[in-house]
Amino acid sequence: MRAIQHVVFNSQQNELITTGIAGTTIWKYQQMTKATFHEIKPMANYSLIFKSNHHLAEDMWCTKVHLEEETQQLYFCCDTALFVYNAHSMKLLWQINNAHGSALTSIAYWLKGKMLVTGGMDAEVKVWSSLGGHICTFRGHSRPVTSIVVHPHLNGFVMSASLDGTVKVWSLSMLELIYSYSVFADGIDWMSVTPDGYVWCATVRQASL
Repeated sequence: MRAIQHVVFNSQQNELITTGIAGTTIWKYQQMTKATFHEIKPMANYSLIFKSNHHLAEDMWCTKVHLEEETQQLYFCCDTALFVYNAHSMKLLWQINNAHGSALTSIAYWLKGKMLVTGGMDAEVKVWSSLGGHICTFRGHSRPVTSIVVHPHLNGFVMSASLDGTVKVWSLSMLELIYSYSVFADGIDWMSVTPDGYVWCATVRQASL
């Protein structure tokens, strides 16, 4: 087995999508037998079954994949390139060959505004249309961007975390920086937001909510 870089689960299709050096593999989560053993172990008669394997355009391998559930589109970060596929057919929809000056690290999609936001090792945050047209570039981080999330309750607000230790809040409506605050002096490795709007940040040694 070759190294797996990232994993996402497609709840609409009951599929696990893994990606890495050997390409992208889709596994179907399905019932194996009609007999149930839930008294012993919940869903013991379900298993992951190999469905298909795919190599991305230009035979590149990626380090991150993002699934947009509503549109059923898969966004693959492959070094400086971005590839967008239909999650059902695995047909290539569009691509950007040099989305960032160095490797892409993070990606998020604002469904209402139909905007894609990417972050990279070049410390930049970029905004794209739903078809890959470049809208603007946000600059302000001094080190690589590690995470990008769209806030679930603040309409059109996207947050970026960086190894410079800051979280920056950007407006996708006004295309400008709204707020910046320092979290960890040694940088932020991960950031996410809970369904009720709480933002958490973490390093390999500590976490903050």
